[in-house]
Amino acid sequence: MMNDTPKLTNEVVFDHVSKSFGQNTPLRDISFTVPIDVTFAALSERVSVTAGRLLQQLSAFDVYQGKGVELGRKSIALGLILQDSSRTLTDVDADAVVTAVVTRLRDVLSATIRDQ
Repeated sequence: MMNDTPKLTNEVVFDHVSKSFGQNTPLRDISFTVPIDVTFAALSERVSVTAGRLLQQLSAFDVYQGKGVELGRKSIALGLILQDSSRTLTDVDADAVVTAVVTRLRDVLSATIRDQ
């Protein structure tokens, strides 16, 4: 039987909820580097705990090692879909969640935000 689950460097993409999202749903991308041994499971756990109930979907859409990335590290980009069932989130709300996630990943997993 063929498994259609997306994989990135042998790690399964994690989705909280599979559903359609409205055009006002905050979407945020975060690109950073982490030590090469940090797994997607470790990242998703920290992001989920930090973002809490507002995180509706989390996906890794780019993983890279090589030129331009420090030896012993990998670059990874995460996409977050945030939604509150009781109200529309503002950009300020979404940005606060992203700031908390970035701080948590930096403090716990030695993540470094990639230059924009």
